[in-house]
Amino acid sequence: MSTAMRAAIAGDALAPVYLIELRFDTGTQYRTTSQTEITWNGNTYTRGNIVGVPSISESYELKIPSLSLTLSGIAQANVTTALLEDSVDREVVIYLGLIDASFALVVDPVEVFKGRITGWSYRDGADSAAVEWDIASHFADFERVAGRRTNDEDQQLLFAGDKGLEFAARSDSTISWGRS
Repeated sequence: MSTAMRAAIAGDALAPVYLIELRFDTGTQYRTTSQTEITWNGNTYTRGNIVGVPSISESYELKIPSLSLTLSGIAQANVTTALLEDSVDREVVIYLGLIDASFALVVDPVEVFKGRITGWSYRDGADSAAVEWDIASHFADFERVAGRRTNDEDQQLLFAGDKGLEFAARSDSTISWGRS
């Protein structure tokens, strides 16, 4: 956190605000939790009808951070985005800023979360509707094993009829290396 941000936090009459970038193939959408539009870094962050941003915290535990970003489903633009955008695996960046009583940014916001959309859902109830984006850190697939396995089944998927790995899983004898 910058010195200016720490000094601003120590001041009076400030409110926290999130600036959210949803980076889709068709372009980046800039949203904010503020009551008015905010211009920062050459971009205009519009009121995105954001219902909730969960608390973003750091931990000493070795775990993959994830969160759910909920937008109003009553706003047709949010539903249209969810239905028409190829959203899975698209980047999301969330910044935390401080605004004064006139809704102006006090200092440059701080990046508090960066990840990718892993899925989304739509809830429609009698008195509310919401689009929920599931977002996980870039390390969400850290433990995923990439590449291919050296077994006959994987070999047949790529090279049908190839017998090169047919007996790879079986071994009837011990192979000695060097002196025995």
